[in-house]
Amino acid sequence: MPVTPSPAATVVLLRPRTAFETGDGPLEVFLTLRPGSMAFAGGNFVFPGGKLEPGDYAPENLALVRGMDPDRAARILGDGESPERSLGFWLAAIRELFEETGILLCTTAEGRSLEVLDPGARARLAAGRDDVHRRQRSLASLVKELDLRYQPAALRYITRWITPVHSPIRFDARFFFCQMPPGQTPAPCDREVEEVRWMEPAEALQAWRARRIRMRRCSRYSAIFAC
Repeated sequence: MPVTPSPAATVVLLRPRTAFETGDGPLEVFLTLRPGSMAFAGGNFVFPGGKLEPGDYAPENLALVRGMDPDRAARILGDGESPERSLGFWLAAIRELFEETGILLCTTAEGRSLEVLDPGARARLAAGRDDVHRRQRSLASLVKELDLRYQPAALRYITRWITPVHSPIRFDARFFFCQMPPGQTPAPCDREVEEVRWMEPAEALQAWRARRIRMRRCSRYSAIFAC
């Protein structure tokens, strides 16, 4: 019997490659190398992401959203999910990106970027990230403590892929694009990430074809890179 795929969310993080000290170069994508010991995609370069969890679409989490409501999220996905669960995919993407890279797609309650946070708030955010990753607290509790609001509109939904039926571990994943938010720098989680690379899409595909890096189902990565 085929394994039932777990709902999941994945983020393709983008930034312009710096050209002559300006930010107007070609786009790069952020790839993370999963440890070889991991059951799914071990030893492969992947995009940050993971499973949808009930807490992602819990009422207390949805109440912290700015700029998108559940009905709009359901219309964008258009796949029959409930409005609350639909918005949960955006929030799962935000949570997984934060856990794996430290990038948090939030604003202050007044709508300002996280660049305005004082050093004390930044330290609490960094300390809270590890607790969220270890499931010792919810991301909602951390966001509420710092008086922040989720910014799901920073994510652009692009596609849905389901792992092939013959795979022993399967995911039903929604993929999102996201530009690097100002004033933030990735700080990869060493429990899930061995190495990170910023690469132009063509550069990544060339490296895969030359077997310098491993990526799962690279034909699908090609489709994403073409978006």
